[in-house]
Amino acid sequence: MTTRCFLALALVVMAALLVPGPGGARAEPATTRSAPAPAPATTEAARFESEAFAAVDAERWCEAMRLFEAAHALGPAVDLQLNAAQAAELAGDLEGARALLKGAIPALGGKKKTETQRRLAALQKKVAKTASAACPSLDALRPREPEPPPVSPEPTTTTTSTASTASTTTATTRSRPPAATMTLPPSLPGVITVGVGGATVLVGGALLAVGLGPWFVHADTVARIADAESRRADATALQQEQARARADWEGSGQTLTGVGTALVAIGALVVGGGLVWALLPTPPHDATAAPSPVAAASGATLPAAVTPSR
Repeated sequence: MTTRCFLALALVVMAALLVPGPGGARAEPATTRSAPAPAPATTEAARFESEAFAAVDAERWCEAMRLFEAAHALGPAVDLQLNAAQAAELAGDLEGARALLKGAIPALGGKKKTETQRRLAALQKKVAKTASAACPSLDALRPREPEPPPVSPEPTTTTTSTASTASTTTATTRSRPPAATMTLPPSLPGVITVGVGGATVLVGGALLAVGLGPWFVHADTVARIADAESRRADATALQQEQARARADWEGSGQTLTGVGTALVAIGALVVGGGLVWALLPTPPHDATAAPSPVAAASGATLPAAVTPSR
C-alpha cells in the first residue's frame, strides 16, 4: 500500500512538471533580418563613376580617365575600362588607352570583342605616328585644398562694404585681352611699288602718244607736199595742214612729249626698284620673339570622337 501511494505521488508530480501553465505555450518570436547594407567599396565605386561622367561632360578627359580607373579598381567592370580608354584617347594619352583596351579584351565576347580589337589596331597605328602624353595621377589632377582659417563674425555693414570693395578691385584689375596683331608679308611693299611704277609708265605713255601726234601729222604732210610738187599739183591745202601741225607741235606737242618721256623713265625706275624689293630674301625670324596671338589661338581643338558611354 505504501509503495503504491509512493508511485502515484511520483506520477502526479511528473505530470505537473510536464503540463504547461495557464497561459499556454508561447512560441519564440521569429528573428527579422534586415537587408544587407551596401559594401563601402561599391558605394565609393559608384561615386567615382558619377564624378567621371561629370568630368566627361566638362571635357576634362584626363580626370575622367583616372576616375573611371578608380571606379574599376573598386568594382571591376569592363565598361569602366572601355570608358577609361576612350577618355585617355581623347586626352592624348595613347599609351594609356592602348593598355586599357588590351586589359578589357579578354573579358569581352562576340561583336563587342571584334569591335574593340579593331579599335585597338587603329590605336596602335596612331601611337606609331603620334607622340603620346601621359595623363597625371588623380591626386595631381585634384589636389586637396587647405582648410580655410576660422573667420570671426563681423557686422553686416562691414561685410557688405568689404564685398563691394573686393568686387570693385576685381573689376578694376581685369584687363582686356591683347588684340591680335596682323603680320604683313615682307614682299607686299615691293609689290605695291611695282604697281605704282606701272601706273606711272601708262600715264607717261598716254601723254607721249598725244604729244607726238602733231609731229607725225607734220611728217606725213611734208611727204605728201613733196609728192604733189613732183606731180606739179596744187599743194596749198597741204601746206596749210602742215602749218597747223607745226603750230600744234610747237604749242603743246613738245611739252606733252617731254612730260610723257619723263614719266615713262621714272615709272620704269620705280618698277625696277619694286621688283628688287619684292624679290629680296626674307630676313631670318627671331627665335626669341613672342609667338603671334593668332597662331597661339589656332591650336587646341579636340578630335571628333565618341564620348564615353554611360
